[in-house]
Parts: sequence; C-alpha cells; structure tokens
Amino acid sequence: MLRAELAAAGGRSARAMELFDAAVTAARRAGALQDVGLFLERAARFYLGRGARTAAAGYLSDAVDAFDVWGANAWSKVLAERYADLVQPRNSGMADVTETGTSSSGHGQIVDSATLIRAAAALARKVSLKDVVTEVMRAMVINAGATRGVLLLDVDNRLQVAAVGDAKGDVQVLTDGSAVELHGIPNGLVSFVRRACERVVMDDACADPTFRSDPHIRAHSALSILCVPLLSKGDVVGMVYLENAGVRGAFSADRCITVETLGAQAAVSIENARLYDSLRSSLERQAELTFAHARFVPHQFLETLGRPSIGDIKLGDHVLTKASILFSDIRGFTSLVEGMAPEDAIDFINTYLARMEPAVLAEGGFIDNYVGDAIMAVFDRGADASVRAGIAMLRSLGEWTRPRELHGQSPIRIGVGIATGEMIFGTIGAANRLKCGVVGDTVNLAARIEGLTKHYGLGLLIGGNTYASLDDPECYLIREIDLVTVAGREAPVRLYEVFDADPETLRDQKLRARDALSEGLRLYRAGDDDHAARTFRLCRDLAPDDPLPVLLAKRCGRIRDRVSAAAWDGIERIGLK
Repeated sequence: MLRAELAAAGGRSARAMELFDAAVTAARRAGALQDVGLFLERAARFYLGRGARTAAAGYLSDAVDAFDVWGANAWSKVLAERYADLVQPRNSGMADVTETGTSSSGHGQIVDSATLIRAAAALARKVSLKDVVTEVMRAMVINAGATRGVLLLDVDNRLQVAAVGDAKGDVQVLTDGSAVELHGIPNGLVSFVRRACERVVMDDACADPTFRSDPHIRAHSALSILCVPLLSKGDVVGMVYLENAGVRGAFSADRCITVETLGAQAAVSIENARLYDSLRSSLERQAELTFAHARFVPHQFLETLGRPSIGDIKLGDHVLTKASILFSDIRGFTSLVEGMAPEDAIDFINTYLARMEPAVLAEGGFIDNYVGDAIMAVFDRGADASVRAGIAMLRSLGEWTRPRELHGQSPIRIGVGIATGEMIFGTIGAANRLKCGVVGDTVNLAARIEGLTKHYGLGLLIGGNTYASLDDPECYLIREIDLVTVAGREAPVRLYEVFDADPETLRDQKLRARDALSEGLRLYRAGDDDHAARTFRLCRDLAPDDPLPVLLAKRCGRIRDRVSAAAWDGIERIGLK
C-alpha cells in the first residue's frame, strides 16, 4: 500500500493502479477487513483525483461494504453520505472480500472471515495451555457447526485427549492423559490423519468406504466427521476431531477451511502456551530454590558480599564491615527438655525459634546460625535495629510463656547479648564444603555478653560500642551495670542493660533505683566499698525484684581482700565464657 501511495505521489499512475489492486488483494487473502476497507477507500480517492468517477464508484461501494462487515458502521455511513452520488446501495452481498477458493457467497464469506478473525484474536490472547486448549475447543466446535469435538495433543510422541467440547460451548479440559479410545474416537482415522498430515472429511461416515468399518463409527452411527491435524513447522502437535451426529455433509468446504485456518493459529498458540507453561514452571522452581537457598544463606549476606546469587559465591569471598551481632540462649534448656520425647524436644525448639525469628527479620536482620536453642543474628543497618529486635524477642517470649506458666509448665527465660563493631562476612571451608559466616572479635564479644546475662540474672545486655552507636539512647530504658573484662579479651567492656521488655512493676523499680545504682557504681570503682555497699542496699530497697543490687553489694566486701587500694582499677574480671 505504501508503494502504491508513493507511485501515485510520483505521478506513476499505471504503477499506482497495479499496486492499489495488489494491496487490496493481499488484504482480502489475509482476511484483514479493516485493511480491505481502508485500501479500497484510498484507491477510490486516487481514481477520483484523476477524474475516473466510474472506477472510483466501484472502489467506494466495496469500501462501504467492507467497513460495514468489519463493524465500522459509523465510517461506512460517512462515506456513503459523502459520496452519495457514487455509492449505490447493494441488494446482494459484497463479492470476494476474502479469497477462499470456495463457492460461498461473498457476504456470507465476509461474516465467516470476521468470525475467524475474532476467534484467532481470542486464541492469540491466551497464554496458559489450559486457557488455549479451552479456547481452541470452543472455537472449533462452534465455528465448524459440530455437535461434539475432541482436541488431541501430542505428549511424548503419543496423542492424548486434552479437551472435549459440545455445541453449547461447554468445554471439559482433561489433565489425566486420557487415551484416544476412551472417548469414542475412530483410531484408524486418527492414525491416518497423523501419518498423512492432512485433513479427512466425511459427509456420511457410515457410508465411507475407508473408515465405515471402524467400531466407533458402526456403534454410534456418526454422520459427518472432520479430523484436522494441528501442524507446527511440519510436525503434528495435535489434532481436532469434530463430528455432527444429526446432519450429513455438515462440514462444508468453507467450514473445513475455517477449521484449518483456526488450526494453524491453534498450533502456534499451543506451542507458545507450552513454552509459557514450561517457563513459568521453571521460574516457579527457581523461586522455590531461591527461597530454599535463602533459608540457608540469607539474601542479606549475599548482598553484603556483592553476589547476586548463591551460585556466584566462591571460597575466600569476604568483606570487612561494621555490624551488630545478637546472641540469645534459653536459660536451663537442658532441664526444660529433660524427660521429653525427642520429637517433643524438636517441636519445642522449633516453636520457640519460630517466635524469635520474626523479631529479627522485622528489623532487617538475618539469622546467621542456629546452635540448638541458641540464635546468632546479624544486623548491618545500625545498632538500633539489633536493640529493637532484642526487645521484641523478649516481649514475644513473654506472650508465649505466660500461658504456659498458668498451666503449670516451667517458665522459659532467655538471655540476649549484643555487640557492635567491625567483622568479616565471608566464606569458610574447603572446595567441596563451604559455609557462609561472620567472624571477628565482635562476634566473640557478643557471645560473651550473652553469657553474662546468666551471671547478672538480666535479660538483655549490650556492650559499650553498641550503646555509643545508638541514634538516641534516651529512646530506650537503659542503665549501666558494670565494667568488666571477659574471657579471651583484655580490654574492659562497659555493660548496659536494656530493660524495656521487663514487666511493668520491675521496670518502675529499676527506673526508681537507676540514679542510685549509677552512684553506687561510681563509689565502687573509686574503691569506697563501704559507701558503695550502702548505696547498693538502698537500690535493693528501691527495686526488691532486681537481682543486680544484691550481686553488687556482695561484691563490695571483696575489694580489700583481693587487691590493694592503690592497685584497684574498678574493673570486674569475669572468667566466664
């Protein structure tokens, strides 16, 4: 069409006439009604521009009819009114808008073509195999005028029934790989069509010399039968079997062409749908594997290493970064599970861990390791996230354990320790066995701080570096509790308790005694154990449920026994691991 317009604009009228006619013919063969109408209208304007009114009248009349059939009635009316002196109403159907090689009337064939276009478009919109199979079966039965239809698909070089449809448009999609013989289809006919790769149509199956002896045809007295292969790149990907039990010669040449044309689109759609379903299954499997990998190697760990997937990790990959490490452990775990059956013990641990994990994930952390009931979590988005997670873990534990205690079960207590500093994220192991992990002095310190929660009888302790890294320590209920050295580390560690998750009564007691406790620690570190002891006893009176003042008061009398006043540095040396 473009070449026709260029030829007309260039003054090559004879060439333009040939090209206009060629464009219209190509559009007719393709069944593109909208293009047929448009090309006829452009040709008419070309002839009008050269004074050839008779030729223009013919093209305009055909254009009006084409637009009418396509459904563009408004534009058809505009053309008829604008060129009323040229467009004559037609009593008979428009001839040959599409070339089919049949003897059907023109207008009837236009309707078939429009229906065909709509059916093919509906097929093209489907993407899943189930939807494509349903649409193919429905379109074939309705457009062919069949009373029953069966769609067969090739699966591992064997034809299986994929769908059964009826004249009402009802379609039953089958996914059980039903054999052909279970659905009353002539086996000999199916085998022939598959080998020959061409359609077979019978106007009266009972009288057909080739297939009338087939048991199905004899038993059901089928009249009209049409069997069409679905071909893709020369291979049979399926087959459509249609029958009309009440009318002889039901499948006319027009209808056979309609079914074959739909079959060509169906073959493409089926292959695309299979590819789509295969791709979707692969993506779902990949998603499952990715989720499974994430349960062993958190995606945050991969992000920190700068690796897009677990498959990209190599032995020796590492990066130095600052983060917070949280350790938690159940107090007296052995005695809690003692006497439990193994499956009950596992269920207890998993139930506990399932309540702890959300608190970590909610703050952007990830679980690096489980060791029995112990948890090691990593937070690389700031110290506040680790502290909030620790508080949430203790609160979640309280919600779980209170009903247990009301039913006479043993109480559950945990300790949480947090340290902040530099550490190495990396891969550890050998060529055939890798482990992603976090190593460094900060990791060891966090484990030691968690262990000290038992010594002090407190729930959540943080180191000085974590305290110093908080955006605003005043956002939490925090008190300093000690200055200590821990096993494997010479530098002293200042310890703080975060008691936001304590019961309300205990929180109030600790708040009342907080200033006095701070003063007692100052006196204790200065070596004034008498005044320090009196201050800690005052703290005990203000907070009778708090175990810390009692422990510190007992410690005061040991200062002179251990070191001279001149050597005392106020640091408590604890050898706990």
